[in-house]
Amino acid sequence: MELEEEFISDELDDEKTIEYIRNYLP
Repeated sequence: MELEEEFISDELDDEKTIEYIRNYLP
């Protein structure tokens, strides 16, 4: 369960990072 939770959290972080970069860059 812990590994799954970490994987999910990492995936969400990646999505947020991608959105942040897309919004930050033109």
